[in-house]
Amino acid sequence: MEQKELIDFFHYNTTNYSEQLKYEKGNVFGYDNKIHLIENLNDISIELSYKEILPNLSSKRPMSAKEPLHREQLLNLLYNSYRFKNDKSLKAPSAGGIYPLELYVVIQNVEGIEKGVYHYNREEISLNFINGFSNIPRLNVPSNNFTENVGCMIFFVCNITNMMNKYGARGYRYCLIECGHIGQNISIVSDHLNIKSCAIGGFYDARVKKHLNLSDNFYPLYSYVLA
Repeated sequence: MEQKELIDFFHYNTTNYSEQLKYEKGNVFGYDNKIHLIENLNDISIELSYKEILPNLSSKRPMSAKEPLHREQLLNLLYNSYRFKNDKSLKAPSAGGIYPLELYVVIQNVEGIEKGVYHYNREEISLNFINGFSNIPRLNVPSNNFTENVGCMIFFVCNITNMMNKYGARGYRYCLIECGHIGQNISIVSDHLNIKSCAIGGFYDARVKKHLNLSDNFYPLYSYVLA
């Protein structure tokens, strides 16, 4: 199997589909044999206070369209979460320094920005208009019906070509890891800016690719909604 075929096989066999209406809870993970790492509390010499170094992060699903997001809030969030200077990211690591992820923003209710699909220019800190699509619930599975009240949805899109050139099919794995780095930034920054945020993986890949005008080598992997 060719490397691109391997990536396609994994990606397209893990997409959401319209008939996926049943949601089953997984089994609780547990150990048959527990290993006690701490024999004595005196073994712990450093106890970090996460209230000091990290906020209490949580997904905030209840969102109201009556309090729209503002243009300045969105641009400040993007600037502090993922930006470039001199061809280097200032906010997140990337395998091989390739930085294959691009951010696309679907604007649904943001004061100061027309509805539509935009590409985020991570160097100029600007939004480049692509088309007028703004129906965010259309892109999400039924359980994400709260998205009708969000201000925008940010999609993490991977350009797999450069990753494959260096890492082969394994590059796809690195793209997923990079999504986590940038997503954590968005969670932290949105909390600081008093923006409600929720990470979403349950979207319809084919619809997203269509409405974002993505070419074959661009894969939507992860997303966030903001309000």
